[in-house]
Amino acid sequence: MISSNGTLRVMKLIERLENEGHLIDVYSKKWMSAKNQYEFTAEDHSWLAERYGQQFDSHLLVVYLVEQDYETFQDFVDVYPILKRALIDNVYQPTFLFINLETKQILCAGLGRRSSLFLFDAKTNTSLIQGEKHYIEYLRAFTALDHQNVTLDLIDALERIGQSYFELDQIPGSLEKVEALLSGAQSPDDLYSFTNDTNQYSREQLLEFEMDYKEILDNQEECCEVIQKYFPQFKSHHQNMIALLTE
Repeated sequence: MISSNGTLRVMKLIERLENEGHLIDVYSKKWMSAKNQYEFTAEDHSWLAERYGQQFDSHLLVVYLVEQDYETFQDFVDVYPILKRALIDNVYQPTFLFINLETKQILCAGLGRRSSLFLFDAKTNTSLIQGEKHYIEYLRAFTALDHQNVTLDLIDALERIGQSYFELDQIPGSLEKVEALLSGAQSPDDLYSFTNDTNQYSREQLLEFEMDYKEILDNQEECCEVIQKYFPQFKSHHQNMIALLTE
């Protein structure tokens, strides 16, 4: 899986991204003591290492790729040539790389067309379709040592965030704009419109929009909390996405 450039370049790349907060070594004592101490302690780590063997320790790296530059992508390709199709040639860039050092697999996860989730194995470039036998077998092997369900939790949160982006894009205006129109709504028979929108909406429709917005935003908050636990910078990216979808 690693190119002939050797282990040293891998270690330097991992160290740089870890220091920048773009990579976490999920099952390392360093991560637990710094970020995850209330949910997964050093005692838990020791017990699990005894149960699963030393291959459990630091077996899973998670890389957050949003807003990374081309140079970083090229650094990854230099040490992991199998990532060229995922990071250089792919139309949609992955949001996460899950690198399993025990099984020698790299799982790519991101949002593609209509903000729908995509998953694929970097080595084979094989898409993983939920419900299919290959998907089940692949994820079962990949997550065998993932005691905290980090991989599946992040994938689930990303999928739900993507669904919410698509849903937001279907509703006119924004929550603030809807509430502004409702604050001035007098008669249920009057029609209202948003700036740069030729359509007109009844007060009843505006109330439905308001309810939809609040439900979607509440769901987004739950998903963001999952991702921000590992990558706090996701909040800024998420806010930018909301602004784009509701401008």
